[in-house]
Amino acid sequence: ALQAFSELNIRLTTLLLERGFYRNVNLSSSRYYQFQTLLPLLRLNEIHSLVIDCYASPLQLSKWPHLPHLKTLR
Repeated sequence: ALQAFSELNIRLTTLLLERGFYRNVNLSSSRYYQFQTLLPLLRLNEIHSLVIDCYASPLQLSKWPHLPHLKTLR
């Protein structure tokens, strides 16, 4: 069962990359614990557009490393 899950995870990750899922990220409605959970899953070097919560922006912005392809930040 573990190997089947691992193969499914690889296939889903590949599909998400092919569809450009990681290019446009909207975390405006995420709470702190959700934000902390999602951050390690994102491919930071592929993000082109990022939306975050205006009230949490100092905290959230401090967590982001350099984003080389970022074109839009709201």
